[in-house]
Amino acid sequence: MDDLSSRHQLFLAAQRRGELTLQQLWLRYIALTGTCAMIEIDAFLYGLGSLPAAEHDILAHALNERLDELYQASRVPYLAADLPAATPEDPLAILHQLLDRPPTPKEPPHSPD
Repeated sequence: MDDLSSRHQLFLAAQRRGELTLQQLWLRYIALTGTCAMIEIDAFLYGLGSLPAAEHDILAHALNERLDELYQASRVPYLAADLPAATPEDPLAILHQLLDRPPTPKEPPHSPD
């Protein structure tokens, strides 16, 4: 059995460790632009089918996000953990900062006469 054909076992173990039902995993996968049907995901998890490379990676990402949700507390902390939180800003102002140009003032919306 080659590495690619045995990968389904890693995915099935991650699904179980992530405490996800097939439906929950499939919804997470679809939310990340996955296109395979639930039955195709189920077949892959049990080694009865394969997934295209892109779909394989989307499913891996869905599982990794869930594992991060559950086990993030067990990660080793970074030294820069006290960085200030990002504040939402106007995307156009950020773009102007990146381009090193002063932002253009916003004009009020024109009202019909």
